[in-house]
Amino acid sequence: MAEEIAPARGSARRARTDARIATAVHEQLRHGGYASLTIEGVAAASGVAKTTIYRRWASKAEMVYSVVIHTDEGSSAIDTGTLAGDVRRLAERAVALVAEEPGRSVLPGLLADMTGDAELAGRLRESFIAAARGEIVAMLDRARLRGELTETVPVAEFHAALLGIPYAHVHLLADAETDRLVGSLSRQLLALLHP
Repeated sequence: MAEEIAPARGSARRARTDARIATAVHEQLRHGGYASLTIEGVAAASGVAKTTIYRRWASKAEMVYSVVIHTDEGSSAIDTGTLAGDVRRLAERAVALVAEEPGRSVLPGLLADMTGDAELAGRLRESFIAAARGEIVAMLDRARLRGELTETVPVAEFHAALLGIPYAHVHLLADAETDRLVGSLSRQLLALLHP
């Protein structure tokens, strides 16, 4: 019996630790932005040892990506039963991530860190971006089984458009009208799937 109870205690403790870290990350982002956030500051604010944080993430960027960008809440599988519905939901998620806080403030610094550190970029691609790509592939496979897709789908182009179009609108063109952007992005993604 003790063996069954120990994992539950361990997972409850980890969940509490993760919640304290997440709270500290969000607080630091609100007060100082991505550039001033540090693992040392998160450790001090959360009361979690710096070594514990480094066991979970190798860098500030990975911690922020995990806690803010690729959260469990935002990464549940999308399955509305139709390709158009699934694409619309994906577009809503992508626009919310890029146009709303904290993603709006975090993404430029995070992308700058990835651009300047090939190793970090590789780790983020392997741990988070590949998982997101897998979810897109699963969504498209379901559409193919329903007969909504007949041609080979350019998954890399689809994924790049999903992330890049809202980023360009919000950060380069200063256009963050989310409802219009979701509609436009949905149409562009569906056009990629049905050339």
